[in-house]
Amino acid sequence: MTPPGLSELAPAIRGAFLLLRFNAQGRDCFTDDPRDCIRSYWAAAFVAPGVAILIASLPNESRAGVPLARIFALETIFYTIGWTVWPLIVAPIARWFDFDARYCRYIAAYNWSSVPNVVLLLGLIGLMAVFGGGPEGRATPLVGLLSVILFFWLIAYHAYIVWIVAAPGKGAAGRGAAGLGLVILLVLGEAMIGEGLISFKNAVIAGG
Repeated sequence: MTPPGLSELAPAIRGAFLLLRFNAQGRDCFTDDPRDCIRSYWAAAFVAPGVAILIASLPNESRAGVPLARIFALETIFYTIGWTVWPLIVAPIARWFDFDARYCRYIAAYNWSSVPNVVLLLGLIGLMAVFGGGPEGRATPLVGLLSVILFFWLIAYHAYIVWIVAAPGKGAAGRGAAGLGLVILLVLGEAMIGEGLISFKNAVIAGG
C-alpha cells in the first residue's frame, strides 16, 4: 500500500482539525470508501515519532533497568495492537447501532484524529518542559490547568467525532437517545481499552 499523496493527506488532516474545533464540515473531509479507511492507517506512521517522544517524556520508574531493545520491541507490538483492536471492536457495534454504512468514515476520522491529539499533547509536554518545573518537580498551576482543559477537550473531541460522523439520524433531534447512547458507549469503550492496553503493556515490559 503506497502512502497517501498530498491531495489525499491534506483534506484528511484538515478534517481532523476541523472536528477538533467542533466544526461539522470536518465530516465531509472523509468518505465512506473502504480504500480511504485503509489509507487512514498511514496516520499511525505519521504520528509514530511524536508518540515516541511522548513515551520518552513520561516518567516511568517501572522500566528502570529494562533493556532498551525489549522496551522498543514491546512498544512497537502494543502500538500496532492499539491501532487494530478498536476498529475490530467497533465493527459489530456499527451493525447493532445501524451505522455500518458510515463505519469506514468513522474509522478514517478516528484514525486521523491521532494527528491533532499528538500535536496537542506534544505542545503540553513542551509547556511542561518550560514552565512545569515547580517545587519537587510538580507542574505549575498554569500547566496543571492546561492539562485538565486538554483532557476534557480531547474527550469532547472524540465524542463529537462519534456524534457527527457515526451516530444515526440527521441533526441533534434526529440522533436522539440512540446517538447519545452510542457516544457514551464508544467514548467510554475507547478510554477503557486504551487504559487497559497501557496498563498491560507496562506490566509486560516491567515483567522482564
